[in-house]
Amino acid sequence: MTTLPKTARRLPDQAGYIRSVRLFSDQFHVGHSGHGLPESFLWTFDSRFKLMQLAGILSEWRAFAEKDKAAWREDCGENDEVDFEKWWLPKPSRCPVIVVEGSDQDFYVWDGTTRVGLAILNGRKTLPAIVGYRKQAFALVQKREEFRPSPKVWV
Repeated sequence: MTTLPKTARRLPDQAGYIRSVRLFSDQFHVGHSGHGLPESFLWTFDSRFKLMQLAGILSEWRAFAEKDKAAWREDCGENDEVDFEKWWLPKPSRCPVIVVEGSDQDFYVWDGTTRVGLAILNGRKTLPAIVGYRKQAFALVQKREEFRPSPKVWV
């Protein structure tokens, strides 16, 4: 069931966010659970998106993050000026990840796999995220919530 968590707020400028995330909407092929057009989602900002909602298992995310971090070090060395981890981890809200609700109800990263990996390696449980919830799922939940059968009185 799709409901907004208490930490999420609907973004007032849906058209603006659709334009902003469109660049990342090609991360998954047609038929993949994480695929969708930006217009198919209700965009929110969640200051504490729970990483356990992401598709995949923690050990896979850790392995990915360790390889990614090693590649980063190989390319950039130990230069603090280009150390993304030292820049981003203290204040992740300066560059939130973009995730979408998949057709399987898991969440998929459209932008920010490196940031998710760093957060997991550093023991974070939540991250600031721009989150796309499938509109179709919201419509079903809203219809269910609108349906209130009248109470019957048995005599």
